Amino acid sequence: MRIVIAGGTGRLGARIVESLADHGHEVVVASPSRGVDALSGRGLEDALAGAQVLVNAVNLPRRTPYREAFAFFDTTTRNLLTAAGRAGVEHHVLLSIVGADRVNSPYFRGKEVQEQLVRARGVPYTIVRSTTYLEALRASLVSAPESAAVHVPDIRVQPVAGADLARIMAHSVAADPQGGIVQVAGPEVMSFPRLATEFLRATGDMRRVVPDTGAEYLGTTFGPGEATLVPDLRVGATTLQQWLVTAAAYAARGA
Repeated sequence: MRIVIAGGTGRLGARIVESLADHGHEVVVASPSRGVDALSGRGLEDALAGAQVLVNAVNLPRRTPYREAFAFFDTTTRNLLTAAGRAGVEHHVLLSIVGADRVNSPYFRGKEVQEQLVRARGVPYTIVRSTTYLEALRASLVSAPESAAVHVPDIRVQPVAGADLARIMAHSVAADPQGGIVQVAGPEVMSFPRLATEFLRATGDMRRVVPDTGAEYLGTTFGPGEATLVPDLRVGATTLQQWLVTAAAYAARGA
């Protein structure tokens, strides 16, 4: 089966590519570094030629303001769907986020519009909504290392390891289209401050973690104690402590 992964060079996309390749699928990586740009549409038709499945794991580029997220997700998804339609793609797998339908921010609304566009296209689809994946913590917590404290939202989360999410994504790609939403989370519910504290300590960072209702995550703020979880999640296997062993090893190598 020929599978195109849009966003296949990102932190998570690369893991999805690896997981699918390990199962013998023909995987095409579509990203700007490979000459394929979902935002402009450049190279999409050639990349999708002969593909049976399109995986949309495109994420907002680094250093792009979150206020631009809605327009980015809207444009890239429209371009991908148009090119996939011309190529006769039979299954569209979209990586979305838990809370896409109820958090009012450009990022979450952008993910919601992706879901709406995929449903409306008429091509068989599977939407995988995930809680935050642990590898994404590095970018949000290691910024401003000169500061004495790290301010994080006072919310409860259920993070999932990227390897677990990639395996579930790969399973969704290989399975029949669900025509609905598959929800994914890790095995532990915890506060975001605890998650941040344990991550920083495991990587040798002794800064103080401050719960702050004004702190942003993915460009938005949350009320005190507001959860972003929903029931009936497909749960990954990797606990925070298991994942932190790997995180500490990466930090020791300067990754």
